[in-house]
Amino acid sequence: MKKKEGEEVSFIERYKIGHFSKKKNQMINEKAGGIWNELLNEKASSSCSPAEICMKKLPRIPGYIKVRSVSTKQVLGTEKLQMEQELEKEKSKALEEEIRVIKEEQLQFQEEHIKHREEQNKKMEFMMSELSRLSQLH
Repeated sequence: MKKKEGEEVSFIERYKIGHFSKKKNQMINEKAGGIWNELLNEKASSSCSPAEICMKKLPRIPGYIKVRSVSTKQVLGTEKLQMEQELEKEKSKALEEEIRVIKEEQLQFQEEHIKHREEQNKKMEFMMSELSRLSQLH
């Protein structure tokens, strides 16, 4: 998939890019608009990948020249890798968030531990001063 402004462009989005007129601000013709709607409907109602949907609905895969088209196996393999990459990115973000939460909890625990030790030190100082005072009384 090609990147568009830093984001991956799916095969379905490639179809729109190839068949959208910026001058008219619409699809180049009604047939292209109808196919675009079919692709979107299929995407919404199906668990198929964008490449699989394009292979069902279109004579060729968007983004490739007719004569120099790649094999279905290559397209599906590439798309599978890209989907796995997206899942890994999502997992990475979730782990980063979990690490952030754990760090916050650890800092809070450390602060509580420091306060507890300070209280213990104050109590110990008081006990030592009392012991010293009592020893002077004898």
